[in-house]
Amino acid sequence: MNYSDFDTRVGELRQAAVDAYMRGRGWVPEDDLYILNPGTTVLAITRPGPSGSGGGEAAGPATESVTEEFTVAFSRIYDEIDALVFAWSDLPDPEGVTPVIASCRQTTQRLSGAAAASAKGLLGAGEIASYLKLIDQNTVTLSGLTIATFKAKFLAQLGIVIGGLHTVSLARGANISAQQGIWLTARKNVMTVLTKARDSMRAIGNGETESVSAVLDVAGWAGRGLALFASSGVSVAVEVANLGISILSDTNARAARATYKAATFDEAMRGLGTALDQLNGQIKDEERAIVANAEQNLASVRNSKSSYDLTQPPLATSDGIIVLDRPLVDEIVKAYLPEIAAELEDIAAKDRDCDASSRVVRSSELGLSATGPSNSIRELNWQLYKLLKDLAWEVDNGARVLSLAIADLMDEDENAAAELVRLANQITQGAPTDPWR
Repeated sequence: MNYSDFDTRVGELRQAAVDAYMRGRGWVPEDDLYILNPGTTVLAITRPGPSGSGGGEAAGPATESVTEEFTVAFSRIYDEIDALVFAWSDLPDPEGVTPVIASCRQTTQRLSGAAAASAKGLLGAGEIASYLKLIDQNTVTLSGLTIATFKAKFLAQLGIVIGGLHTVSLARGANISAQQGIWLTARKNVMTVLTKARDSMRAIGNGETESVSAVLDVAGWAGRGLALFASSGVSVAVEVANLGISILSDTNARAARATYKAATFDEAMRGLGTALDQLNGQIKDEERAIVANAEQNLASVRNSKSSYDLTQPPLATSDGIIVLDRPLVDEIVKAYLPEIAAELEDIAAKDRDCDASSRVVRSSELGLSATGPSNSIRELNWQLYKLLKDLAWEVDNGARVLSLAIADLMDEDENAAAELVRLANQITQGAPTDPWR
C-alpha cells in the first residue's frame, strides 16, 4: 500500500461508505445503481463512481425531491470522510529528510575521534583527530611552567571539548533521524487504516459484518533514531562520558492495534475516526519524547559550560617557555591548529543544513504542531553552531598567541611581544560569538 495511492484509496472509501449507508436503508448496490427491491428497477438511485463522487440521482418514476434527498445525503458522507482524512492527505515525505540526515552525519563524522586522540587512543574518522594526534606528538618539544599550563588547559582539553560537541551532534542526529522513521511508518499506517475502513464499508454494503484490525507501529520510533542515523557507518560511540547528554534508545512505546467491529455505516465511521485518532496519538507521543530529549540535552549543555567552552589561560609573555625544536613547534602553530580552526569553521557553516523544520511540515492537527519537535531541535542546532564558531575562534587565537610567544622568545621580535599583549587582552574580552547568549 503506497502512500501515493492516498487519493485513490479515499475515493474508494467514499464510494464504499455510501454503499454501507444505503444498505442500512434497504438499498442494495448493483453495478452503478442502488435498487430498493432487488430484481426490479422500478426505483433506483445512481451509485457513486470508483473515485467516490457523484451519484444520488433518482432513476425511474421518481420525483425531483428524491434526487435532492440522496444527493444531499451523499454529499454529507463525502464531507464527513474528507473531514476525517484531510489532515492525512499531505504527510511529510521521509525522503525529504534524507539530505538533512546526511548533513548531520557529516558534522558527527568530522567531529569524531577528537577525544580519543587527546587521550592518546585510537584515531577516529575526522581530520581534527589526526591533527590533534600530531599536536600531541610535537608538544614534547615545548616545556616550561607557562607552556605547561597552556598545554594542560588548552591543548589537552581541545579534543575533549570537541568530543563533547560530537556527542551533542550525535543526539541531535538521532532526533532528526527518528522523525524520518515516524513519517515513513505513519504513511504506511494511514494507508492500512484507510484500506481496512474501505474493506469494512464494502462488507457492510454487501450485508456483512466486518471486524477491523490495523497495526499502528509509529510507537517507539523516537528511540530508533540512533540506529537509523548510524546506518551509513557514522561513528555513534559516545566519546566523552558524564556530560549529561542523553541519546534516545527506547521510549518503552510499543505498536498497538486499532480494532473495531462494524455492522453499520455509523459504526464503521466511528471506527475509522478512532483509528486515525490512535495513530495521531502515537505521533504525538513520539514527538513529545523527541522534544523532551532535545530540551534536556540543551539544558545539560547550558549547565555545563566548562565542558563545551574552551578557555585559554593567559599567555601575554614568552617567559616560562622552553622550545626544544622550533620546526616542530611551527608545525603546531602554523599548520595543525589553523587547520583545526578552519575545519571547525567549515563544520559550523555546513551544519546549518542540518535542519529538518521545512521537511516535516504537516497539518497542525497532526502531532504536536505543524512542525512537530522542530523548534526544540533548532534551539539545540543553534547552540551547537555557536559553540563551534566560538571554539574555532579560540583555536585560531590559540595558534596566534603561541606563534607570537615563540617569535618573542626565539627571534626577540619586539613587534611580536607587543602584539602578544594586545591579543592576550583581546582573548580575555571573549569571542565575538558568545555561545551562551
